[in-house]
Amino acid sequence: MKKIQAFLTLLFLMLLRLGAWIQLRKGHPRIIGITGSAGKTSTMYAVYQVLSPSFRVKMSEKGNSETGIPLDLLGIRVTSYSFWFWVKVFFLLPIRIFLYWPKYEMYIVEMGVDSPFPPKNMGYLLTILRPQIGVFLGVSAVHTAFFEEGECKKTDELLDKIAEEKGKMIVSLPSDGWAVLNLDDDRVSQFQERTKAHVFSFGRKRDSTIQIIEVSSTLTAFTLRLRWNDQEETLRIFGSVLPEHYGHSFAAACGIGVILGIPLKESVARLSSYHLPPGRMSVIEGVKETVILDSSYNASKQTVLDALDLLQKIAEKKKVAILGDMRELGSHGKDDHREVGKKVAEVCDEVVFVGPFMKEYAVPVVEEKAVPCASFDSASKAAKYLKERLSGGETILIKGSQNTIFLETAVKELMLHPEQSEELLCRQTPFWERQRRKYA
Repeated sequence: MKKIQAFLTLLFLMLLRLGAWIQLRKGHPRIIGITGSAGKTSTMYAVYQVLSPSFRVKMSEKGNSETGIPLDLLGIRVTSYSFWFWVKVFFLLPIRIFLYWPKYEMYIVEMGVDSPFPPKNMGYLLTILRPQIGVFLGVSAVHTAFFEEGECKKTDELLDKIAEEKGKMIVSLPSDGWAVLNLDDDRVSQFQERTKAHVFSFGRKRDSTIQIIEVSSTLTAFTLRLRWNDQEETLRIFGSVLPEHYGHSFAAACGIGVILGIPLKESVARLSSYHLPPGRMSVIEGVKETVILDSSYNASKQTVLDALDLLQKIAEKKKVAILGDMRELGSHGKDDHREVGKKVAEVCDEVVFVGPFMKEYAVPVVEEKAVPCASFDSASKAAKYLKERLSGGETILIKGSQNTIFLETAVKELMLHPEQSEELLCRQTPFWERQRRKYA
């Protein structure tokens, strides 16, 4: 039975890959691939904002995986992951191939790597499409559980392995293509010597093609100063609270603009109206005159630490956090959750945790520092507990992984206007509502 299931899965993936290949041959768009351990979606939206006024552009809003990318190319929206959904996709494939003819010149695709093994690895994604422009943002300990093999459990070895897998996209670029690389990450910068493509770098280092001169963030505005050749431009985004690492996303987007003939000044002007998708550091009005920093879409150690740094800088009054488990970290989960516990104890006046890993590893660290904390097995329980304890005027950071955690539930509970949840929160489709009910 398992052999039959494996054969059918393989056959289905082959059909999806064939459908994607045919779809790309219809219009021959220039493909811009984005990889890295964090910041892919934000960078994709930034690149789209820079390019869309000048080109017909499509981006992979709904998928970054071995199934998500082909379905996105074919215009098939994922409504569930049930057996019957995939049966529906099987019959839809030939119809979409013959009848779906979108016209676009650029395809911006997020290329997520969850494992070194097919079909979850970069090697497999490169059999679906081959970018002409590749962005490599950085390497951090995300999805490390799937990269642990044998004795490969030390952090440096794991990060090297992750970099090697993600970097396959950069190595695969054609000689007339462009590798857009973050020089501030040593594991990324090494690919300058390993790619046949032209290199366009970004980062704080002086030898970066686009140099980040200054970056800062407040509750009301994000400011980034960039230098390219002898030209300096300042980007200001009002109404969004962004951690400083977004400077790399915007620098990469401006770099692609320069590569494609868009002046730096024009790219910066286009990015000034940038808005993040829901659940990625959105600012939402909360009950009792609180401010919610909604980062409920997902979490890794580094993004949580960055979010806590930002909370520390911008909060005018009491600082509170609801933090959920960070998943798929393997043997590094224990240390990473403890490190987050240590940081949150330094930053926050009170913290509420969601999930067994936070309870086991982070709570003891926070209790040792005598910071008020509590732990729950669901986001709704955590939010109801905190709601009763709010005195008014707090800034509340909400962040955690999506797998079984779903902290958007906590955001909705604490919003002043929960009727706006479909517009402001992440994962608001019927499929995700069914998933949330399982863990309420």
